[in-house]
Amino acid sequence: MSKDSLYYVHNNCVFKSDLNGKNIQKLLSAKDKKEIEWIHGIKLYNNEIYLLVEGDEGNTIFRFYPKNKKMEKIAEDIRKSCFSGDNLYYIEYGEVGINKVNLKTLKGKIVRGQAWKDKLQYEDNIVLYKGIVENQGKVYYICWGEDGKVRLYEYRNHKKDKIQHGFSNNSYEFVYNSSMIVGYNTHWDTSEERYIQIYHLDSEQEQKIKMPNDDWYALLVVDDLLFCGYPDDKDDFYHMIKIDN
Repeated sequence: MSKDSLYYVHNNCVFKSDLNGKNIQKLLSAKDKKEIEWIHGIKLYNNEIYLLVEGDEGNTIFRFYPKNKKMEKIAEDIRKSCFSGDNLYYIEYGEVGINKVNLKTLKGKIVRGQAWKDKLQYEDNIVLYKGIVENQGKVYYICWGEDGKVRLYEYRNHKKDKIQHGFSNNSYEFVYNSSMIVGYNTHWDTSEERYIQIYHLDSEQEQKIKMPNDDWYALLVVDDLLFCGYPDDKDDFYHMIKIDN
């Protein structure tokens, strides 16, 4: 959303409208671009449009120019990403490294961890990066260390990263937005472990809540709402939990 327009994805197309939903324009259709099979998301950042799309090279972020329909590749093989300053930070599908791409020069490099190598799939105790998010100008990432501990770090460029929070062994997968990180595990050993951990970045406070149903798992966070589902829910029926800070 910009100050006077709404941009959104529907039916594998990108649209623009007034804030009241009128004057709808179709800006792009996936079928018109050979690089795109599916358009998964759109983000306006620093007055420019970025698209997360799926194609032959996996999930890729493009910068999109509506006037001439041009698409400029920013990064590919993306699992998790966030924007901060003049950069895009992202975790690739192997989850063994964090990459940084300068949005002006499009030069990229690995800033934490390593590049994926096939031999890593046979190694134990490798460092994995499970998520990355920006909050109030700072970048945070979730890291599963060689010691088996899962921690949230503040990325500090050329300084040693700061441990922001430690998650218990109960948390293996994560969903989050810019202010809340939810850790959960779908493989509990006992009923006492069936809870989720919630860390609030703004207040730096943690809370734990029991899942209302043992079979639920977390899907996504929107504002202060956590959406959950069943592993084999063919009807795509979501359950909503309000998180109080």
